Amino acid sequence: MGTRLIRCARLGASLQACMLFLPTLAQAQAISGVIDSSITLVDGCVINGSEASGGDTGVDFGDIDFGTAPAVFDAEDSTVAGGGANGVEVLCSPGVEPTFALTSGLNDGAASEGLHAMANGAGDFVGYSLYRDAARTDLIGLGETVALTTFDGTPQVIELYGRAFGAGGALPSGTYTDTLSVELTF
Repeated sequence: MGTRLIRCARLGASLQACMLFLPTLAQAQAISGVIDSSITLVDGCVINGSEASGGDTGVDFGDIDFGTAPAVFDAEDSTVAGGGANGVEVLCSPGVEPTFALTSGLNDGAASEGLHAMANGAGDFVGYSLYRDAARTDLIGLGETVALTTFDGTPQVIELYGRAFGAGGALPSGTYTDTLSVELTF
């Protein structure tokens, strides 16, 4: 710094021109403050890996696929599989004690046997029912609930077992489908 000042003086430069060569002595200024953060959590559940909260509709609870059978079959068994799990996998907020209900199918009561019915679109129906147990003795009726235990941070699986009923060869071959409406209440 001393050398620069001397040069300015020897050159006879004005004081303003010499000040341009001097280092800045001003101090940096700082302003401090805060950022407020918040989140409101509501009870919710994860169904087969998909997040859901109260009021959500269209959640995929899984599929029941009875496979391929001859048109003259007596009965075919299957299980509901959801999200790669054997059953419907549910994880809810800690402390939540939900119930699961089968509310209706598109063709309920249309077949001679079974609570629900799969249709081929030509007026033919394959009846089927869902059960709580693998022996298929504990039928789940329409609107009937399946209670789950209070959640503690670990998932629970609702095991659902299906049985489709043949009509002794009276049904034409083809693909039969149905959609069941279900509801998880918490």
